[in-house]
Amino acid sequence: MFETNTQDQSGNRWKIVIAVGLAVTFIVGVLILVDEPKPRQRDKLTGVLHDGDPDYGWYRKHVILAKPRLQMAKNLAGNKMAIFSATIENQGEKSLDVVELKMTFFNYETTVWETTRNPIRPGGYTSPLQPLKRRSFTLYIQDLPNGWLASHAEMDINGFRFTSHR
Repeated sequence: MFETNTQDQSGNRWKIVIAVGLAVTFIVGVLILVDEPKPRQRDKLTGVLHDGDPDYGWYRKHVILAKPRLQMAKNLAGNKMAIFSATIENQGEKSLDVVELKMTFFNYETTVWETTRNPIRPGGYTSPLQPLKRRSFTLYIQDLPNGWLASHAEMDINGFRFTSHR
């Protein structure tokens, strides 16, 4: 008279658990796709002074690249990379929000490749380099030229921009 059918209840329970699990998986997947950070395009820097600009020649003697150092290493994929490090000293009276460096790779006396990088540029984590201050940096270059024999490389200040540029 009081018989219960346990097979029907347990079968429904498994269907509900599977349906809830699929729904949670779908919602988590959508949240991950929506929240994934988009790659940012670096803004083109304008107003950077280079050799030939009158203010560059006047202020260049106050921007010093101290203790330059080059190291060779391998990344986790086993590819060679160059690690440039130094300290930029602003011995002048103006703040700098952009400093551009030129890296030159040589095979003996022959230039193989040149590239420019910005260790100091406007952004959320980099404040301008104030007068009479210094800032150390490290730059990693992984896209090395194929013909470079890893014999010699140099870096030098190629340009800068005063903070009041805007």
